[in-house]
Amino acid sequence: MYYSKRQLLLTCIAAMLAGSLLHFLYTWWPNPVTALLSPINESLWEHVKLVFWPYLGAAALLNRGRPGGIRPWLLLLPLLAGLMLALGWLYHITLGGEAMWVDLAIYALVMALGFWLPTRFSG
Repeated sequence: MYYSKRQLLLTCIAAMLAGSLLHFLYTWWPNPVTALLSPINESLWEHVKLVFWPYLGAAALLNRGRPGGIRPWLLLLPLLAGLMLALGWLYHITLGGEAMWVDLAIYALVMALGFWLPTRFSG
């Protein structure tokens, strides 16, 4: 599948912004539906939602009308969730870090990787 660089970059930025907004969604509008979509506490596991939902939406948007085009994106999604958990665990638990800029850098790295790798796997 061919994706234009502009399309990928804009969709990646939009997904990152959507994930950033999801971080605060439950605080702004607490209910069971928003609890499913956004983190309700500051655990590492809950922050996987910031990658999962925006990435899934972006993959569906990029691949509409492309039969089978979403497959590499869906195959990569659990790996991105695991990478987010592993890097968060390494930084917060192992190294004891608390800097927010590192969390943002990890998030941006995981999302950027998520938009780059499927283009390599899709042939």
